[in-house]
Amino acid sequence: MADMERDEDTPYTENQILTFHLRTVLCGAGCLPMRETDDMVDKFDCRETPADNCAMTTWIPTEHIFVMVVGTEHGENKVIICHTGDAFTLSNTLQVHTLPTDVAVMCTCTMDTNGAFRVLIYDGYNLPAVQHQPGDPQSDDDTQERYARLRAFVPRFFQSCKAARQTFHLQWVGFLPGATRFLDGGIDVGHPVGGLISLTADPFKPTRPVYINTPSPVLEQFN
Repeated sequence: MADMERDEDTPYTENQILTFHLRTVLCGAGCLPMRETDDMVDKFDCRETPADNCAMTTWIPTEHIFVMVVGTEHGENKVIICHTGDAFTLSNTLQVHTLPTDVAVMCTCTMDTNGAFRVLIYDGYNLPAVQHQPGDPQSDDDTQERYARLRAFVPRFFQSCKAARQTFHLQWVGFLPGATRFLDGGIDVGHPVGGLISLTADPFKPTRPVYINTPSPVLEQFN
C-alpha cells in the first residue's frame, strides 16, 4: 500500500488503515528471514480456552494486529507480524534502544478513536530478571514474574523520546476478574475493546478466556 489515495466510493477498511499505519509508523526496511525469528513466529498461537480467574489477563482491541519486537545478534530491533511472518527493521524514528539478543516483547497494534496509532505491550520473552532478594524464585513460566520483568523493561527501552512514548504503551495486566471491567466500558482505553487475552506459561501462546456455563448436576434418587 504505497499511499492512502482511493476513490471516495471505496474507502479503506479499518484493518487496511491499521496495516498502513503499522507499516509506515512502526516498520523500516524489510528483512530477510532469520531462523531465530522464524522459530518465534512458528510458536505463536492464540486460541480460546476456559476462563481461569487466576490468569494474568488484559484487554484486546476490537481491531488489532499481533506483532513482536525482537532483539537480534546484529544489534537491530526487528518487527515481526505474527500472522504473516513478515519481518522489518524497527523504524529509527522511534529511537527505541537496542534490545538484548533474543529478547522479544509481545504486542498488539491498534488505532484509537482519535486516529492515533498505538502499540500495546502485554508480555515478553527472555526478559532480564528484576532485582530479587536472595533465594526468591524466578521463572519464565511464572506469568506474574514475567509481567514484573516487563514493567521494569519497557520504560528503559521504549520511552526514549516523544515519538516512542506516544506509540508504545505498557498494558495493565492483572487477574481475570479485574480485567473484566474493560468489557463493560468501565475503563476508557481510547479504542473499542474486543475481548480479553490471558498470559500462559508460554509467552508465544496467549489465550482468549471463555466462560463455559455447565448445567448444575442433577441428583437422582435410587430406590
